[in-house]
Amino acid sequence: MFTVPTVADAVELQRELAPDWTCWVENRIDGVFVVLATPARPDELERLISRARAWVTRQDFVALRVELDGRAYALGRDGLVGAIERG
Repeated sequence: MFTVPTVADAVELQRELAPDWTCWVENRIDGVFVVLATPARPDELERLISRARAWVTRQDFVALRVELDGRAYALGRDGLVGAIERG
């Protein structure tokens, strides 16, 4: 699941990912999200992260929050930056 700043950003990211992955936009009280069916193979996950990173490089913001297997990470222009501690 990717957390994005706006619904417009979410729709744009969904369009970027939808040709290869099942995904949808959720606009909830706690944020705007692009939710994906989990890729089945590790190489798919690598492609997904790479595609999302390429999308981030074309945006005004510098990173997205990504949740994988219950852990949150920052995905920036240089790739996965690292785990985000829950506080």
